[in-house]
Amino acid sequence: MLLVRAVKPADMADPELVQLRKTFDTRLGQSIGTDLVAFYARAAQAEAGIKLDSAMIAAVQSQFQ
Repeated sequence: MLLVRAVKPADMADPELVQLRKTFDTRLGQSIGTDLVAFYARAAQAEAGIKLDSAMIAAVQSQFQ
């Protein structure tokens, strides 16, 4: 059992928190970008009746990161 007695606001100027936030923002942006590419690829495949090589796409994407 856990009892929370208080919640204190984070010190947004703390260097560790600043770095953590930058890392989170970067990873979230990459994740959203990957999801958008996957969504677009599936839509293009469905509409055009084509197949895309997911491994090749991932290889190209990794070169941009």
